Amino acid sequence: MLVLRKGSGRDLNFNYGLFLDCHPKAEVLPEIVLQKAIFNQKADLLMLVDNEVKVSVAEAFVLPRSVYGYGMMLYFGTMPWYKDRGFEEELVRSVVHQYGYLNGLFIQVPTEITNEQIQLREQTAKRFGFDPMNVEGYSFRGMAMKLMMRNLARKEDVSPYMDLIIPDIFEAFMTSATVAKMIRFAK
Repeated sequence: MLVLRKGSGRDLNFNYGLFLDCHPKAEVLPEIVLQKAIFNQKADLLMLVDNEVKVSVAEAFVLPRSVYGYGMMLYFGTMPWYKDRGFEEELVRSVVHQYGYLNGLFIQVPTEITNEQIQLREQTAKRFGFDPMNVEGYSFRGMAMKLMMRNLARKEDVSPYMDLIIPDIFEAFMTSATVAKMIRFAK
């Protein structure tokens, strides 16, 4: 039986390589930044655990705190030996259920790199109701990204306000100056 539980900084330390394996290296923030966000309770590491063998099969790093009521599933992935068993879909389903109180949940997908993992991430997101946003020129750490959003509570189009919402999500655990260097929107 699969159970969703919150992980600690120690769990992140053991499984940080999973995010490096499932996402382009340029997209993944340094481990110390993610550790600090978990320690200060500004982000959550959610682990899908197989209760029978007490092993984490999939993990997600979620930023659920923002002034506007939106969150972001920044990283998610399945352990390599559990790929193609549907655990990533179960993880996304559980995260959406866990954060159902938010107005919406975002996922960012790189547009410059096209490989099997990124296409799978986008297909998984679409299957669970994440729709591509009409936002041109968004980049995260220098990589062009496509934003996808799942409306949870509100049904309005928030595309015109993305230059306010996305930085606010990251400013929950980073300084404004760091966020300004890291996130860009074409004007």
